[in-house]
Amino acid sequence: MKILFFCNLVPNKLGAYERWLVTFGQYLRDKGDEFVVAFPGELHSDVARDLEAAQVTCVSMDGWTDAEGREHAWAFVGLALRHLRRFRPDLVVVNFGNECPSAVTALLASFSGLHDVKWIWQQHQQVCDPSSVTARFSAIRALGWLFKHFIAVYDGGRASLLKRGLSPSRVDVVYNGIQDHRSEKSKGWLKAELGLSPDTLVLANTGWLIPRKRAAFVLEAYARVQERVAGPLALVIVGDGPLAESLKRLARELGVSDSVYFLGLRNDVRDILSEADLLVHAALAETCTYVISEAMCARVPSVVTDAGASREQIVSGETGYVVAQDDADAFVDNVVQVLSDASLRTAMGLAARQRWEQRYTIDRAAETYYDICRRVLAGPAA
Repeated sequence: MKILFFCNLVPNKLGAYERWLVTFGQYLRDKGDEFVVAFPGELHSDVARDLEAAQVTCVSMDGWTDAEGREHAWAFVGLALRHLRRFRPDLVVVNFGNECPSAVTALLASFSGLHDVKWIWQQHQQVCDPSSVTARFSAIRALGWLFKHFIAVYDGGRASLLKRGLSPSRVDVVYNGIQDHRSEKSKGWLKAELGLSPDTLVLANTGWLIPRKRAAFVLEAYARVQERVAGPLALVIVGDGPLAESLKRLARELGVSDSVYFLGLRNDVRDILSEADLLVHAALAETCTYVISEAMCARVPSVVTDAGASREQIVSGETGYVVAQDDADAFVDNVVQVLSDASLRTAMGLAARQRWEQRYTIDRAAETYYDICRRVLAGPAA
């Protein structure tokens, strides 16, 4: 089996999604199959090295995105057809947020003699429930004529796809899986690096500093939390993006800049999470969020807003708390509750780890994904 995987992510570090590609490539290699991944740009050297070690063939689709990272959806069509003719795969997976260019590509491929190729659409972005009109005229419904199967990364995403008219037998869920992690750094290294006292409680927020991630919401909540929790606190914000400077200004305006640490883009995010007492995450839109699963794996409870799969990943009240997106009061109250009770943090952290082991391991994800690919190739046309 040869799989051609179109991925609209340009990896700039070896993060959770890149590790998933490496693991799935290793799984295919061990089965004697081939895995080709087409990216819209050049890879970070660490990513390229690990994919090469897994015998994954990587190609760059220059022109799919521009120098500023903006995606040119319709440029995908010609570039994808070129790689289809070059590699002649048995199965194509499209991890891409633009349905119409993907449908046109599949149609043109069939007309050009590649009619035996099976196509899978991976819905890797949050998908909301459709209205009665969009359910009937959805682009996803149109894709159903050309793609044999669909993969969502959380149960709510699958439910939304079904409401667009897809058959339940053609939509599976593969949760975003992560590998286990044991930090090789000594306990307390982060506090030592930042000059914090050993009794400081550390809150962590990670992600691109863009409006959708709402780091400003987290900062404003943190300022209120500081007023209610006894003892030293620190908030570490890991990531970079266009809002970095404005967020630093906001921290100064809120009077918390002396205990907020902007760490920028880091390759040791999981080591940082292992040092945290609580993950705080306030995104407006997500799917099956890697950082939540990474916190679960590290036995760290989370307080997050309701987006995508957060209510599936977190059992509210047992492994953390999930609050409505604009309920700042509930967000603050729950953060205060977790930080004020060490036994609660421990219990929630252990329950979070157990839930990760049951649902979100990378090996489980790779095995499930492989079984779906095999089934699509072996089964009748949808």
